[in-house]
Amino acid sequence: MRSGDDGFSLLETIVALAILSVVAVAFTTGMSTGWRGIAAAESDMKALSVAQNELERAGVEWPLASGSRQGVSPEGLSYSVIVAPAVTGQTGSPTSRAYWVTVEVQGNGVRRPVRLQTLRTERTR
Repeated sequence: MRSGDDGFSLLETIVALAILSVVAVAFTTGMSTGWRGIAAAESDMKALSVAQNELERAGVEWPLASGSRQGVSPEGLSYSVIVAPAVTGQTGSPTSRAYWVTVEVQGNGVRRPVRLQTLRTERTR
């Protein structure tokens, strides 16, 4: 037998296993980072949904009036709603009043607070 054709040497096998180990670690690290990113994005989407829901409720389920209110969503996210009068160009308008409605949501898994703001009008009769 010729010495060069006998197959892999022990050194070649160890090098191949080392390369395979490095690739496996890099792959699992990448997958772990991806899953954490997906979980964080999912938490942020839940927070955004809670904030949008509270904005939609403003002036419909509870009257628009200056002040603030807090609560906890069914998902366990805490939110605060702040209603403040808006200064409009129409001074003394008898038909409507404008309010800034700001909702901030934060909680478990949310990377940074989600804050939404809108201008709502309250019709007077």
